[in-house]
Amino acid sequence: MIDSGHPGSSEVESTTKQQTSIEPFTFHGNGSDYFRIWIVNMLFTILTLGIYSAWAKVRSKRYFGGNRLRNNISIEYVFLILSITFLIIVTLGFFYPWSAVAVAVVTDEGLHVSVDREKLQVSSPLPGTPTRMEFGGKESFVTEDGEGVERLRETLALTPGLANRVERHMPAVVAAAALVISMLAVLAFWGVPALAARLALTVPEEVSAQVSGALMSQLDVFLDPSSIAPERRRELERYFRSHGEVETIEFREAGIFGANAVTLGATMIAFSDELVELAESDEELLAVYFHELGHARLRHVEQNVFRASAWLVLITVLTGDIGAVGELLVGLPLLPA
Repeated sequence: MIDSGHPGSSEVESTTKQQTSIEPFTFHGNGSDYFRIWIVNMLFTILTLGIYSAWAKVRSKRYFGGNRLRNNISIEYVFLILSITFLIIVTLGFFYPWSAVAVAVVTDEGLHVSVDREKLQVSSPLPGTPTRMEFGGKESFVTEDGEGVERLRETLALTPGLANRVERHMPAVVAAAALVISMLAVLAFWGVPALAARLALTVPEEVSAQVSGALMSQLDVFLDPSSIAPERRRELERYFRSHGEVETIEFREAGIFGANAVTLGATMIAFSDELVELAESDEELLAVYFHELGHARLRHVEQNVFRASAWLVLITVLTGDIGAVGELLVGLPLLPA
């Protein structure tokens, strides 16, 4: 047996192992509690046109942090909200400052503290999360005794926010879920399409031409130049334009894509060589042209762009990721001039 010469080496090694031990996190939340929070967050976010989403994100993070334990200690989510958002939330009534004279607090150790009630603030209750009470200065108290906090609220007549009152009662939660589904259905079938149709008509033709050119460039990767004689192409263009004007008419050999025609925006319609060869008369091609011209006049391509963008923004707002909206706007690709 070889002596290391350090009598305390075993204690040092034991202490090092204790210091480097990893304590796993455990999660004690459940789907039922979080559904209440989530559906109320969705409802108020829609009703406030996205303003409440910042507060909703905080409530969600507080729930997950408060129910995530390590050594039986929960993680308290500390947050800051922009002043303007805070003022709007105060105005809408999601947060209520309380007014009274004073509150006497007696700790288990017998310490007696008198707190100005106007300065007393109690964080909104969430299932499984600790509650923070602030006394107007740097002092604060964090407890996981939810029942005790509720008794304190009742004694002091501290009214919780509207969101908390809704999520406590299952009938209100069910009504909120039905209302959210109804509002999303209205947005999906009427709101977003109507908005996209109005916005599409405001797009300048120069912008539509740039969009059409960009789409045509992407399609040219898969298509071949037209094999139809130039004279025949010019003849068809004159014939089509005599019945309805569009800025650009293109012809391409579609190959495996077969006989087809497509509208690429308010200023461009493209025909495949296969469709021209398949048609038995120019009148048949004219009927196809009228169909595509309707898409162009109603700006269906531009509508689809606005519709997809509206849903992307709406989803990011509903999920609480407002920052993603800004990143989306900043990262939009610039169309070539």
